[in-house]
Amino acid sequence: MRIGLRTLIHHPPVFTVTGEAGDGNAAIRAMELGAVDVVLMDLQMPGINGVHATAEITRRWPSVRVLVMTAFAALDAIVPALRAGASGYLLKGATRAELLQAIRGVATGTTVLEPRVAGLLVSSLQRSPRPRPDTLGSEVLTPREAEAVAHLAQGMSNAEIARAINISEATVKSHLGSVARKWSVRDRTQILIRAAEIGMIHLG
Repeated sequence: MRIGLRTLIHHPPVFTVTGEAGDGNAAIRAMELGAVDVVLMDLQMPGINGVHATAEITRRWPSVRVLVMTAFAALDAIVPALRAGASGYLLKGATRAELLQAIRGVATGTTVLEPRVAGLLVSSLQRSPRPRPDTLGSEVLTPREAEAVAHLAQGMSNAEIARAINISEATVKSHLGSVARKWSVRDRTQILIRAAEIGMIHLG
């Protein structure tokens, strides 16, 4: 699998594969050897699994983006990976074009969710009751902020959200920035996780 991925990805100067590892411990050690922008992470590995390795990598190297690439399309796999700090979730079987697009996306700060993964989150959001505003305190969002988060859960970019709710892309960025400040989170992925924690996305 790693040989195949290296062949698909390694095309300097666009992408350069700087290392590879067969387990979570080796992945963390490999991070210490040189500059890395994006890590492709499996979830089930010997030793430290992908979730724990993701958490350690994003803690020690906060500028590094982790793109999970796995066979598991279930909320009980998706949510821990995103909570650990992954910026994207892609299923094995993705085409080369989809893989390269996902790497570009997470590298530029975009949350990348494979369509089936986004569909699970959206379905959960639609089934779950809205949290009562009086139970959220400072976490309560304006209607526009909540709308932006709902579209974010569908894997939309800022430009796509802007078109969907007929506002400017700058306004979308402002809304999501406001949400991040209210919830004390760092990026779009963590916004989704916090939305899950307060009931905007149902995980049960």
